[in-house]
Amino acid sequence: MPPATRLWRLAVGIFAGALASFFPRLVTVLSGNPTDNIAVFSPTYLAVGATVALVVGITITIVDDDPHRPMRDFFMTALGVPALLMGALSTNATAHNTALDQLRIKTMSDQLANASKIEVRTEPQAPGARMNVGAISLLDLVIPAAHAQGASLSPPRPSPFGITSIERQYTTVLKEAGSADDLHALQKTLGQQGFQTQVVSSTPGRVLLVPAGPAKPYSEALLSAVRAKELGASPYLVPAR
Repeated sequence: MPPATRLWRLAVGIFAGALASFFPRLVTVLSGNPTDNIAVFSPTYLAVGATVALVVGITITIVDDDPHRPMRDFFMTALGVPALLMGALSTNATAHNTALDQLRIKTMSDQLANASKIEVRTEPQAPGARMNVGAISLLDLVIPAAHAQGASLSPPRPSPFGITSIERQYTTVLKEAGSADDLHALQKTLGQQGFQTQVVSSTPGRVLLVPAGPAKPYSEALLSAVRAKELGASPYLVPAR
């Protein structure tokens, strides 16, 4: 194979490797989604991507020495290997970083619960209580509605194509009492501050005041409990089943 052809194929191999390494993240930058708090191209990733592109270019030039092979076939061969490699590397790194972020959220939430003296129960049911009305669980009775503030907007939904962080779901029990009458004053106070609540029967002689909404992720449920406590509630968290 003439040296000029080898150099041309080396350049095509390096370009294919660079395209596979950087193009997916470049699309993210061009779409305008990242903020100042997100590093799409870290120095380490740039160095690894450049190294992969160079190695792919050199390797494919040595391995494929057929001078009659069409350049498009050569390009597609050079593109496939780094695409698989960098895709696997990015997915693994994203999952790892997501797990670290989740751990940080959990740690900070635990510290907030400690400082605010809010009990976080580890079992879906309180000791000695069924937390049911007939065959319907407490969490099934809570209807979807906004409970943080009346005019608050729904949080953005995560992309179904990305790696999603999942927190355990909790229901905030704002207060428990022997009858619904004992909860009306607190319910009125919370309602004036934007909390939509409802009274739910648990066991005979025991009723609970809970937010009128579905179970929330741990961090959100805890923040709701902290705000409610400032308004006179005696909250604790119960994990969803």
